[in-house]
Amino acid sequence: MTMQSFYNQGADKVMIIKPNTLIEAGFDLTEAEHDLITLAVNKLHRLQSGGRRVLISAKEFANANRVNEIYAYRALKDTAKILGDRKLKFTLYLDKTIQATNEADKLTVIKPNHNNFTTLRSEYNWLQGVSYQDDQGFIILDFSDCNSPLK
Repeated sequence: MTMQSFYNQGADKVMIIKPNTLIEAGFDLTEAEHDLITLAVNKLHRLQSGGRRVLISAKEFANANRVNEIYAYRALKDTAKILGDRKLKFTLYLDKTIQATNEADKLTVIKPNHNNFTTLRSEYNWLQGVSYQDDQGFIILDFSDCNSPLK
């Protein structure tokens, strides 16, 4: 795992982009958890590796969130203990205008611009796994399969 093309030593800014689904789904997270998930999703998106595993260092977290590294180390350590149990909650829309034999192919996270749909309240684990390396100050997040569209 590398930090290539995402985080540059000495850079003073990291641009964060959030899909609406991530914004709406993240309300049950603490500020540090939300910041970490957002940073991880953006890193996966920018690296374009197609993977679901991402390594975030305390230095990256500090730089992206404009906090000191001592806070970043503590935030990663504390977050690693509880983030694996956090749930991603969002609404799925079953678009009845889509012609498909499989109902799952009619699902979307974007609300259709017509009234011919039903809603499903969805709840998934954000992550399949979390690993934290205390001495090195980094966390590895393994996103659940269901979160692939968020990247």
